[in-house]
Amino acid sequence: MCLHKTKFQGKGLDRSIDHGVFQNSIKMINKLYICVLTLLVAFSLSARAETDPKWYAVQVSVTVDVPAGKATLTWPQDPNGTSYSISKKSPQGTSWSEIANLPGDSTSFVDSGLGVGGSYEYQLRKSTSVGYVGYGYVIAGLNAPPIESRGKIVLLVDQTFTTSLATELQRLSQDLAGDGWVVIRHDVSRNDSVPNIKQIIKNDYSADPGNVRSLFLFGHIPVPYSGDFNPDGHPDHRGAWPADSYYGDMHGNWTDSSVNDTGANYDRNKNVPGDGKFDQSDLPSDVDLEVGRVDLYNMTCFANKVPSKSELDLLRQYLNKDHNFRQGLVQVQRRGLVCDNFGERSGEAFAASGWRNFSAFFGAENTVAVPYGQYFSTLGSQSFLWSYGTGGGSYYTCNGVGSSDDFAITDVQSVFTMFVGSYFGDWDNESNFLRAPLGSASYTLTSSWSGRPHWFYHAMGQGATIGYCTKLSQNNAPGGVYSAQNQGTRQVHSALMGDPTLRMHPVIPPANVQATSAGLVTWSASTDSNIQSYYIYRRNGAGSYDRVGVQGAGQVSFNAGASGSYMVRAIKMEQSGSGTYLNPSQGAFSDYDAGASSVPGLTPPGTPTLVSVSASQAIIRWANTSAGATGNKVEQKTGTLGSYVTVASQQVSQTNFVAYGVTPGTQLYFRVKAFNSSGESSYSPELNVAIPVPSTIPAAVTFVGTDDNSKGNWVGNYGADAAIVPGNANGIPTYATLGWSNSAQWVWNDTTTDSRAPTKVNSQDRIASCIYASDTMTLDVNITDGAAHQVAFYMLDWDTNSRSQKMEVIDAQSGLILDTQTVNSFQGGRYLVYTARGHIKFRLTRLAGNNAIITGVFFGPANNVPVGIPVAIQIKNNQFQLHITGNAGDTVIVEASEDFSSWKPVQTNTLSSTSFDFSDSTVQSLSKRFYRVKKSQ
Repeated sequence: MCLHKTKFQGKGLDRSIDHGVFQNSIKMINKLYICVLTLLVAFSLSARAETDPKWYAVQVSVTVDVPAGKATLTWPQDPNGTSYSISKKSPQGTSWSEIANLPGDSTSFVDSGLGVGGSYEYQLRKSTSVGYVGYGYVIAGLNAPPIESRGKIVLLVDQTFTTSLATELQRLSQDLAGDGWVVIRHDVSRNDSVPNIKQIIKNDYSADPGNVRSLFLFGHIPVPYSGDFNPDGHPDHRGAWPADSYYGDMHGNWTDSSVNDTGANYDRNKNVPGDGKFDQSDLPSDVDLEVGRVDLYNMTCFANKVPSKSELDLLRQYLNKDHNFRQGLVQVQRRGLVCDNFGERSGEAFAASGWRNFSAFFGAENTVAVPYGQYFSTLGSQSFLWSYGTGGGSYYTCNGVGSSDDFAITDVQSVFTMFVGSYFGDWDNESNFLRAPLGSASYTLTSSWSGRPHWFYHAMGQGATIGYCTKLSQNNAPGGVYSAQNQGTRQVHSALMGDPTLRMHPVIPPANVQATSAGLVTWSASTDSNIQSYYIYRRNGAGSYDRVGVQGAGQVSFNAGASGSYMVRAIKMEQSGSGTYLNPSQGAFSDYDAGASSVPGLTPPGTPTLVSVSASQAIIRWANTSAGATGNKVEQKTGTLGSYVTVASQQVSQTNFVAYGVTPGTQLYFRVKAFNSSGESSYSPELNVAIPVPSTIPAAVTFVGTDDNSKGNWVGNYGADAAIVPGNANGIPTYATLGWSNSAQWVWNDTTTDSRAPTKVNSQDRIASCIYASDTMTLDVNITDGAAHQVAFYMLDWDTNSRSQKMEVIDAQSGLILDTQTVNSFQGGRYLVYTARGHIKFRLTRLAGNNAIITGVFFGPANNVPVGIPVAIQIKNNQFQLHITGNAGDTVIVEASEDFSSWKPVQTNTLSSTSFDFSDSTVQSLSKRFYRVKKSQ
């Protein structure tokens, strides 16, 4: 344990003798490992029994009686409590006024005479018989008014992704506008200097200091470093830390002349005069902007998994889940989870950050504690809007919570997260644990290092943004407005990982907003509860929206009397652990714009058709029907009540679109319109696409063999159910969904008599063509009917004799590789034939030659070829144990390998029932072992 002392109890954030202790878990990702676990040795912090950190918080929440003008504050009784001091101020105030002093057995307080439409902030200070002091904070709203305009936000985008994420970034800007922000966007280089980036921000702020309030850093924006300190208490970690607070401070004097400290382990933390790292450990001035960062650079913990996720993949995924949460499409229970592996920690009580904030959100009764090692297992199956975890750390682990790898393999069902532990609060490094939650698949949107110092998020219970609370916490000073104040208070390292504009209570917006040239605006009602009214806005010349009307909850139209672009927001009466407030939804926008009327003679594109669909993406295609078009715009909406959003604007030669990050179980609608310099066409007919839910059927596959004889004569041999012949026809079997990634089509010869070329669908003519990728492509196949089906791939090295490629078959749920085949010398044409069921992925990788190619994909009946046996694997008593299921009478062969190349049988068994267990006792001397199971033919 690090026992280094500083002037503020500077102990390292470890709770074991060994700093290198990792989470006690065994993972199986393509390989099976037997892990040697390190014994944890706890230590005593003081002579008395340790106090649960939750008592360092006063877990206060509030209920309101609006007609009576009363707010009732309640909290659990602390057995050690001796008195409570209750103070009050306005939410914008900077000092407290005591209004009551209560005995230690009190659990409630009623404040009367409050005005309807007001908000009141309370502080509860608790004294105890054993010396610690507890604090709680809550803002009580009595139908507090909605916040319609939030000011201006500077959006800095890493220009690496300007093109590849154009659609998603455009949608983000629309979402921000729909929440009351005016967006000022700059695309910047990740190789620019920190001072140059700061100047861009400062120019925007100086032009309108009263309205520029927030800063969103998206991508690997250059990282400022500052200070000569070690908030985690480790001597080898003293020096400069990442300091995004520098970007948010518009008035402070940041210098680079005095600190000269090279004692840190890593060069990035070493700080000497003139090196571009600043001297300040404490903020030189209040932070002016609400800053948040989404940076998923160098996250190899995601890139090295199956399927691999690149920085681009992770950023696209983040933007998709950010949009889904804002639109009310993410269902998550309003409650908090605490996994605390530090405890009282000499009075610092880090986890009080969780207990204190969560009660103001949900009430004390809706905060749950889970023990060591239960963070990921709990959140993998249950949802909690907020979660908090502590434990001795490394850059990519938090002991008792988990590792960065866990975020890559577990879809954590928590939107807002807080953590504290050694090292990972310094977040600008490979696979960092504080950034890793942002890469999780479906839910998590923010992360902060909370405990040194404590963070104060309670205003979010009344609709504040998380960026507002970040700024509040950063500016909190020793002896200032909010207590307790741990080491790290007002220091430069405090930073928000995530979108700073997010609010806690999304409202389902209205849909189908339409506006006519005469100014009649109509919409479909929000499906959310407690809708009070609808606000109607028209875009002004400055690009922001002015409210022009209000309609009651039962109304779905408004005559604004003038043309323009309109937005409609539903207003909900929101109730939380902080009382009630009027909560606006995201804005839903009209399609009408006076400057974009239909151009005579510019006809719309043809009806979009579905190319393929899976639980993660949909691909559509259309035909251009107007010679005057220079491009096409694609619009997409979710559900019949959704609003259309422009998701792509592309050249006229691009006649297909891939919708990534779709939500399983939803209905998507697409329409396309053409445009040129004169304007836009009317819309194409609408396409409706059902996004499937991933199959729960166990994935299984058998490699049947190869066929070099059929050549292009697939009809009658393969494809009885569906055929995909590139450049000719695409087929989707009725029992499956398909999704391609990283692929494109190429036609060598549109018509040929060469028998190697596949026969065209419904024709005797042949086509030499392929689906190709420069390195790797994947076909996602979800066979949903529970039966086994034949899947055959035709491969033809038409134009060279040099291609070599590898086909891997992957279980889409576990990521395990079920089969691998290498294809060489296939200039004569070769089929790979499989029998498969469930959700599987076929991944083709180029080994040699120009690229990896597939010349045809064919689906048909399985012809009674047996499919691989489902297997469950566990480790027990230093042995691998396999539980194998099948049918009585099946003869099953278990094979093992140490290198995934050379296989040998280790067990043959004829099932007397529907399953049997096999234990392998020979693995004690092995670092890894692979298994596969097949039926004897």
